[in-house]
Amino acid sequence: GQGRENAKQYLINNPDIRNEVDEKVRAHYGIGDNPDSDKEETVTEESKTKSSKKENTEEV
Repeated sequence: GQGRENAKQYLINNPDIRNEVDEKVRAHYGIGDNPDSDKEETVTEESKTKSSKKENTEEV
C-alpha cells in the first residue's frame, strides 16, 4: 500500500532524483537516447543462442 504511493510522490517532488533514477534504469536496459551498444549486442547474442537451442531440441 503506502510505500508505493510514497515512493511515487517522492519522485514527483524530487525531479533531480527522478531523472537520475530514470537515466540509470534506461542505461541498464539499453533504452533511451544513448543505449549501451555492448549490452544490445549481448542481448542479441543471448537471443540467438536460445533460439538455436530451441531449434536443436525440436529436431530431435
